[in-house]
Amino acid sequence: MQRISRRRLLASGLVLPSSAYLSSAGVLPAAPLALAQDAAEATLNPDVTSGKELYLLSWDNYKATGMETWLPDFEQEMGGRVVLDKVASNSLQDRQIVSLSGRTGEYDLMTVDEPYMPAFSPYLMDLTPLIERDGFPVDDWVPIMWDAGVYEGKVYGIPFDPNVQILYYRQDLLDALEIPVPTTWTELYDAAMAAQDRDNELWGMAIMTKRDPQTGINLWTFINAWGNEMFDENHQAAFANDQGYAAAEFFKQVADNIAPAGHAGYDYAGISDAFATGKAVFMYNWASNTLNITEGELSVVADKVGFAPPPGEERALSMRGVWTMGIPADAPNPEAAWEFIKWFTTQESMFKYIEGGSGKSPRLSVLDSERFQETSPDSEAVAATMKIAEERPIYKEYEEINTQLQIFASQLTAGELTPQETIDGLAAELNAIMQAGGYQQ
Repeated sequence: MQRISRRRLLASGLVLPSSAYLSSAGVLPAAPLALAQDAAEATLNPDVTSGKELYLLSWDNYKATGMETWLPDFEQEMGGRVVLDKVASNSLQDRQIVSLSGRTGEYDLMTVDEPYMPAFSPYLMDLTPLIERDGFPVDDWVPIMWDAGVYEGKVYGIPFDPNVQILYYRQDLLDALEIPVPTTWTELYDAAMAAQDRDNELWGMAIMTKRDPQTGINLWTFINAWGNEMFDENHQAAFANDQGYAAAEFFKQVADNIAPAGHAGYDYAGISDAFATGKAVFMYNWASNTLNITEGELSVVADKVGFAPPPGEERALSMRGVWTMGIPADAPNPEAAWEFIKWFTTQESMFKYIEGGSGKSPRLSVLDSERFQETSPDSEAVAATMKIAEERPIYKEYEEINTQLQIFASQLTAGELTPQETIDGLAAELNAIMQAGGYQQ
């Protein structure tokens, strides 16, 4: 069996709730994604699902709304029925923790966000034997995305909805000034300075700077893009150096010179709306924002926006954020649940998931298809970004790490700390967390 696990996650234990997507793993080779439009599928067995009613705990948001438009096909094709128990996204993990740790047996399936895999794995089925038994087409998954469902060498979730950050830009404004699409952060900054009109509330870049997970992600991105990793092989903070200071200095210049006036007040939805309403030249954000830009009621830039892979500096990267489908260890109908996962992740079902507006797919055969390219104008950028996505290091202290990133990043952009104070202070706090956790010898 190939590529069940390319990398073991770094530590075990509880991963506390967080919406951030952080990474410090190595970059995948920048080769074109393999063309696999005729990839094999695992054999489906409708006899196992016929007459079964499966309960799936999921988010109550646009993803579930899209799924509901085509999930009835499962009953027509496989004879079973899926009932969605939809929970508000900010409450989903709490509900999962209660259900899984209490071994309630109320759900056959769960959507699992990748930061929770270490915490949830003791309560989820190891799917590795089923994958091997049924010839599940693992090699049709982007490897870095497949790894999101793997913990300590075992597969506890099948990735079905990957998210990456891409560059959104105003094509009309760049064309008018004959500015090429930037490929480095420095080029982006120069282009934003040239194209913005701050007197008329056209900002160079919509970016979050308040204390929020996304602000921590921004600092993490710049640290990595300038050639650092967050931790070395000994779990030591590895970015307190000239490149780290330069990355923090860049973030401060962005906040001071091209971010919106009042940028400390912008939340996640605010920066997306600012770009959609024509108030920014650039936005670096999760690809799940695209529908808001191209079809949102407030959008005035739908026919003016372009999409590109993320800029680099020393290297280009995007943080990986992946939802997986898992089966609780006490699921009433585990074999039928596995049949649903196989059906749900077929190429055809993945296309329906995308076309229903729910998200993207981690399958190579889907990403490389003309049908995928036609689903959204950002498809080419998303497919290219998949291959340079990076996974976050998952420690049981993940929330503590994330909190420190937010604190220092927001103090930097507010002018409360200098770039060097930011980097040195953050490194000291992260080392303290790693020492307390027993990672550093």
